[in-house]
Amino acid sequence: MIKQIYHLTAYKKELSQLLTECVNEGASINFLAPLTMEKAEAYWDTVEIKDTLMVFVAMEQEKLVGSVQLACSEKENGRHRAEIAKVMVHPKFRGRGYAMQLLKEAERAAVAKGITVLVLDTEKGSSANELYKKLNYTFAGTIPQFAKSARSHQLEATNFYYKQIVSI
Repeated sequence: MIKQIYHLTAYKKELSQLLTECVNEGASINFLAPLTMEKAEAYWDTVEIKDTLMVFVAMEQEKLVGSVQLACSEKENGRHRAEIAKVMVHPKFRGRGYAMQLLKEAERAAVAKGITVLVLDTEKGSSANELYKKLNYTFAGTIPQFAKSARSHQLEATNFYYKQIVSI
């Protein structure tokens, strides 16, 4: 089940555990392994759910197993676009379609808000690239040495994608 959450307090511990597990398994989502629970919780303390930032979670039998964020641009000339961020599925729950469900829910919410362009990025070579292609995101290009790999801490290339949406 995918649902939008409006208050992080009730989910902070589970979201922190999810973030920690994903990063420590190599997910390239702005953190380096080993990621501690304290650092993960500190991150979630900075996240403010508001009209321009939506958080969706995937639940399986009352357990939080995935999450995605939809960050709408607050720039006056960019209110038609949003970024898909922090796509996470717990390593033990991958391959069950949660990432695709989370992305589709974020897309539906974007359409409802009048968003017409979605953007996202992911480490070149990660399995996420295939997921974004399946969901009809258009490859926009690669920037070499863009971010450090979560595991190796070596600079890696990042692929950028976009999707123009009007209805789903």
